[in-house]
Amino acid sequence: MTETMKRLRREDPYSEPKTGRDARFWTPFQQDFYTTVILKKSKITHEAQYVD
Repeated sequence: MTETMKRLRREDPYSEPKTGRDARFWTPFQQDFYTTVILKKSKITHEAQYVD
């Protein structure tokens, strides 16, 4: 993880005005992290069991 990413993860994104273009994200960093790290994984959800 780069120093820039470490620094951005330590900062509180909600202390600044919302700047993300996608309504799901507050900052462009959050959107970029989601698209480059989370969506690149082959399985992003976990199989769940249920009680009948």
